[in-house]
Order: sequence, then structure tokens, then C-alpha cells
Amino acid sequence: GRDYIEKANKKKKQLDAVDAEIKIILCVINSTPMIGLNTAIHMDKHAEYLYNELNWGPNYYVGLLTDYYDYIANRTQDTIFPELN
Repeated sequence: GRDYIEKANKKKKQLDAVDAEIKIILCVINSTPMIGLNTAIHMDKHAEYLYNELNWGPNYYVGLLTDYYDYIANRTQDTIFPELN
């Protein structure tokens, strides 16, 4: 989490330079052990944790991309927090 938060805070400058209503910081997870040891529900919790740790406020979102299908949850592990309407 710490490495992601440090890198995300550096990337925030790029997001702030864009005039958009919704700003999403994405983390691509390609670590097989991390993907294999977590379910889609875990990824939702990780995204929520990172969102709360960053504490950037409204109009910012955290996205986690794994490109892995969780057959137990019957959906991909990819997630965005807070949920987009």
C-alpha cells in the first residue's frame, strides 16, 4: 500500500492538471501471487482502503485492474472506489 500511495500522490499533479469531473487513479496489478491470494471482494476492500488513505476528496476515484475473473464472485477482480453511478 505505501508504494502505491507514494506514487499516487506524485501522479495527483497530472490528474489535477486535467479539467474533468471524474478523476481516476489506476493501479494495474500484475503480480500473480497478489491476484491469486485475493478475491474480488478483497480487491474492493483494497480499493476502499487506498481511497481512504489518499483522502483526496470528492471527484477522485481509485481503480484496481487485474484482468482476472473471480469465478466465486462471478465477476472480474477489477474495481473502482467509490462506485461510479
